[in-house]
Amino acid sequence: MQVITTQTLSRPDRVLIKIFRSINSSIADASTTAQYSWLDSEFDNDAAGTATQTITLGIGAGASVGFPFIARSTARRQGATFSATSSSGFSTNVSTTVQCSVACIADAAYSVWGQTDMIAANITQTHFHWRNNNGSETSATAAALEDASTTVATGTVIRLRISINNAGDASSSAAFRLEYQKNATSGAWTQVTTSSVGSAEWQMATSSVVGDGSSTTNIATSTGGTTDPNIFFLAGEVVASTSRNQTVNTVLTGTQFSEMEFALKATAIASTSANYFFRVTNAGVAITTYSVYPLLIPVATVPTVTGVVLNGAGNITLSPNATATISVAASTTDPGGAANISFATSTIFRTSLGRGCAANNLNCYQIASTSCAFSGSTSTVTCSAQIYYFAQSTGNASATFPSDSWTGSITVTNLSGGNTTASSSAVNVNVLTAINITTSTLNYGTINASSTTGATNQTTTVQNAGNSSTTLQLSGTALVKGSSIISTSSQVYSTSSFTYPGTSTALTGSGVAVSGFLLTTATTTTAVSTPLFWGLSIPAGNGTGTYTGTVTFTSIFSP
Repeated sequence: MQVITTQTLSRPDRVLIKIFRSINSSIADASTTAQYSWLDSEFDNDAAGTATQTITLGIGAGASVGFPFIARSTARRQGATFSATSSSGFSTNVSTTVQCSVACIADAAYSVWGQTDMIAANITQTHFHWRNNNGSETSATAAALEDASTTVATGTVIRLRISINNAGDASSSAAFRLEYQKNATSGAWTQVTTSSVGSAEWQMATSSVVGDGSSTTNIATSTGGTTDPNIFFLAGEVVASTSRNQTVNTVLTGTQFSEMEFALKATAIASTSANYFFRVTNAGVAITTYSVYPLLIPVATVPTVTGVVLNGAGNITLSPNATATISVAASTTDPGGAANISFATSTIFRTSLGRGCAANNLNCYQIASTSCAFSGSTSTVTCSAQIYYFAQSTGNASATFPSDSWTGSITVTNLSGGNTTASSSAVNVNVLTAINITTSTLNYGTINASSTTGATNQTTTVQNAGNSSTTLQLSGTALVKGSSIISTSSQVYSTSSFTYPGTSTALTGSGVAVSGFLLTTATTTTAVSTPLFWGLSIPAGNGTGTYTGTVTFTSIFSP
């Protein structure tokens, strides 16, 4: 602080002898305890009586000055003490009149001396303003009124503007670090984390619209600035980085204030039911005074999920006696950016059952997050399931559920736990009529000419390999070895064991339905199957050797 004084005489016969020194502005201490400096002026009083001397002071904001008025003559150390305090700083002068306590002596020289209390630096968090991350340092809009709390979606970048004032007289230097505390302003504070989230609830953030390290200007409160708490604005700094959470060192004199702006966001750990208070420190050490604490409340965000498509929007064709890989795909975004998306799950289901159906292989496939994959910086998600051959058919007269369909849904969840579900348009699962023969050969072994297999039957197992009931049609060829032939009808079959020929049916060259044969649809991965029993007759005169032929098994849809 510097005190500047002038003197005004109350009568024309008073003559100013000299102007005095100004106070050394470096005088201060770590408290508000008075520190003293001296200034002197002299004037002659040319007439007896009550002389009046006026001192005009220009002083720093908040400073108090006391001046005893004392006669220079040691014989007459008379005087009156006055004091003055300025609340407006150098912009306002304070006038005080001092008067001799007794009649002043004509032609005597008088001296004024003074002392001042230099207030120590008082770095104060004075105002704050939440700003949207939608523009430059000057053009970003306010997210709330000055000194008012607001909410922010988890993962969404918001900017905090803090006014820092030196309410003292001495200069002070600080690197302002951003810290937070949950539901309180006393106790332990946590610094806003940088690149590693860990257990931190708030994280520093980058911004595509304002540069890290750029200077702040004294913008209007309507766009996110703060009310000026002092005489002169000192450019502050924007911190928009994931590698630091404090400004460079800043020096504020007793007439200066500054504004710092920080880009930050709530992490997935932040509680959406808590109030978070913020402050700046000098690299971790509390500053002198906190007049306000910025308050911010995180709210859960939800992703968007659009354009859900099941099986490329086409009907589903199953694979006989196997599974078919069927996928659901969608586009997704999140207000907190791609990094805020955590995982996805999906359901492929018969539409009338709803996506909350109990998982089973007939009509409801619940797809875990491990079977969902993101691509394109998480802008596309694809979830896949293995759909069994017996999944229920829909959408046509032959289907198990002619009036129903199948739908795919995807649920995307972000780091804060917010989630969104969307569903595809309906498609159908086609009817699949198919069988599977568990053996590929019928080996009758060695049989003599003019004999039969008798009571020894060969067996083939026929399984339903589709999602409809099926009957069976058989046809075959003769058994041949070179020019030797065993006729097609020499092979016979039955749905139960027999002694040749018993109740068997002779194989023919054209397809014939097997009487009494029906395979129902499987409902689990346990196959539905039926055995067929086979026998053979060798006519006289056939030569020895290995005879081969073909039997064709054909499944026939059965409603």
